[in-house]
Amino acid sequence: MTSPAQERTPRLWLVEQYGHGGIGRYAVDVANLVGPAGDTVVATTDGGPVGGLTGRSVVWFPRGSDSPVAKARAAATGLLRAARSVRRGDVAWVPLGIRPGYERLLVEALRRGGARVVATVHNRAPHGSSGSSATVLASARRAHAVVVHTDAMADWAAEHGLPAVRLPFPPPDIAPGAVALGPVEARRVRDELGVPGGAVLVAFLGYLYPYKGPDVLLTALAEARRDRPDLAVHVLMAGRPSPEQDLPELVRRLGIGSAVTLQPGWLEESRMAELLSAADVLALPYRRIDNSGMAALGRRWQLPAVASELPLLRDTYGDAAVFVRPDDPADLARALTELPGRLTALRDAAGRMGAEDLETPYRAFVRDALAGS
Repeated sequence: MTSPAQERTPRLWLVEQYGHGGIGRYAVDVANLVGPAGDTVVATTDGGPVGGLTGRSVVWFPRGSDSPVAKARAAATGLLRAARSVRRGDVAWVPLGIRPGYERLLVEALRRGGARVVATVHNRAPHGSSGSSATVLASARRAHAVVVHTDAMADWAAEHGLPAVRLPFPPPDIAPGAVALGPVEARRVRDELGVPGGAVLVAFLGYLYPYKGPDVLLTALAEARRDRPDLAVHVLMAGRPSPEQDLPELVRRLGIGSAVTLQPGWLEESRMAELLSAADVLALPYRRIDNSGMAALGRRWQLPAVASELPLLRDTYGDAAVFVRPDDPADLARALTELPGRLTALRDAAGRMGAEDLETPYRAFVRDALAGS
């Protein structure tokens, strides 16, 4: 006799085994987009999904403690729960490229449970790494469909013969329901940050990792101020620092402390919304990138940018950014010097950046995936 649980309709599982952060935001944002298209559940950690989920969630992945034994036990528990939860006909949607080794095991566990696996590959290698990860590729080859969001990743998938589906990237819906602060509240935040009146606030937010170029921005600011000591540009860097770079020491050595505010540490979404509201320009001086949640977020908030001349960033911003050569402090210094005079035109261009239709392609993709096509 078949139990009610076994008789249920095919289900979409959006898998998020990392706790809070950008990748967790992705699972919840996709769940909110496609929820009406089927029975959708976010499978997450015992920390719970990020805020704003309108549907259901379950815990697959206990986080455990920092001890190696506890971590190994938690990892094994996650794989076991994943394999036991899915049914034949289900679709399990897994992002790849954060913990490649574990993701490889997870994909196999989901397949053994009978699920069709959809893999999103944001980047061909984990953040901070260059080239292409053989483990990410191996997991992608075991997926029934591979979702990509950019031209670079579509080319990578085609090169390796992967069953790729191109979907628009869903901008992170941080602090759901939050709106831009009014001018009085934004001024309060700028005062708190120590931004001089009349200065252009350039915000570098999120992970402060070397591949994103925080050192390039600081070096460029120092070069620009050597030529223009009165340059009305102030840089904010807020987010999780990298152990590979000592940004406070770099600021001290460059002698730009009066023009920089550093706020290292995890950024809660409500704080991120405040900083976006207070900023004039978003800094995206990437050395390399396949996909950028911060770029998509800036576009969603219609915030102009100073950005590296990379295909993804050019496609995202068009006329709403000043573009510079990657890893070139001199060119970025030139752009910073131009910002005060170009800000009005950049804001006008950013205000014309329209929102994409996300619901239609995502819901159509999920319906087809659940139907087995």
